[in-house]
Amino acid sequence: MPDGRSDESTIFVAGLPSDMTNLEMYQLFSAFGAIAPRGATALQDKETGKCTGIGFVNFIDSDSAQKAIRALNSFPFTDGSWLTVKKKGPSQPWKHVEDEGGTA
Repeated sequence: MPDGRSDESTIFVAGLPSDMTNLEMYQLFSAFGAIAPRGATALQDKETGKCTGIGFVNFIDSDSAQKAIRALNSFPFTDGSWLTVKKKGPSQPWKHVEDEGGTA
């Protein structure tokens, strides 16, 4: 990564509520360790401005990322949903339905 951090210190978060903001992501995850500047992101839908339910947190060190994963993965919400928190994996290329190999 250009800023010197590896994917070992970046976590992927799914199951976020639609009203989650970057500031709230920072507040939630900073309890586990230092976060890089602008390192807490709740992805937003371009049309609605609401959180898509997915976010990323770039911790300064991988120990903090592991603490957050252990503490918050499968964290339940009162509506019955839960958070998924895991180490960020490699980027996946987008596939189109036509790429699945069917012919008409």
